[in-house]
Amino acid sequence: NRHKDLKSQYKVFKEQFVVCWAGHTKQVKGETYYSRVDIELINEQVRLFYSALDEVSISHNGDYFKIVEYVQLGLNNNYQYYPLEEVIIEFNENGAYAINTTLVFEPPQFNKKNLHHIFNANNALLDKLKKNIPLNNNEEKDLVNLPGTYLICAVNDFTEAVEKLQEAKPYLKARNADLYDRYQEVTRILRKIKYTQYAVSSIKLSCNKSLIFTLIKWMANHGFFFSLNIIIFKHNTKHHLWEFSILLKKN
Repeated sequence: NRHKDLKSQYKVFKEQFVVCWAGHTKQVKGETYYSRVDIELINEQVRLFYSALDEVSISHNGDYFKIVEYVQLGLNNNYQYYPLEEVIIEFNENGAYAINTTLVFEPPQFNKKNLHHIFNANNALLDKLKKNIPLNNNEEKDLVNLPGTYLICAVNDFTEAVEKLQEAKPYLKARNADLYDRYQEVTRILRKIKYTQYAVSSIKLSCNKSLIFTLIKWMANHGFFFSLNIIIFKHNTKHHLWEFSILLKKN
């Protein structure tokens, strides 16, 4: 048991695969959400980890194990969970499994007039940080929400919101660790959303593991955005053939 302080669970699929997971849980409106989750497909060198900042749900049946990652967004202390990304591990009778990752985020739409007010207030806060002007108590509270409200503005077509968020990075980092963690979480979400904005083409290959990683590295170095669906077929105890699809677009 790697996590002595967390409750661990496991499930066996197709009498061949064992998935173990452990994490903190909480109940919200009758739904169970996990944070600081460690998920491992035993003996297959597959491990997924979600930090204390992440919120995920877990479901499964005899054929699949599904993780849905959520992002909590809202204004004026009225927050909701929105699905961000779905990861499904599918198990087959022939000893094969597939891992499919899908971005499922549907940006919530807010009143534009309210967002203009929040965007301008954020910019005023950022200006004060740049000039090292002390903040009052209400501004300190607004600063905690600044990364999240810039995110909301960004997904509601405020084109300058991402640039303003990036400008805020050194000031949030210098302020305290919690603010910087919030900044990093928002930028991670924005990166995921950004990749879906590119038209894609696809290729499908079968090859060994070392060639896959060489190809991924080459694409990353040459400005490709890509997602992977990996299916592993066991031929024997010593060799794997990896068949995978890549959706890609050169930037």
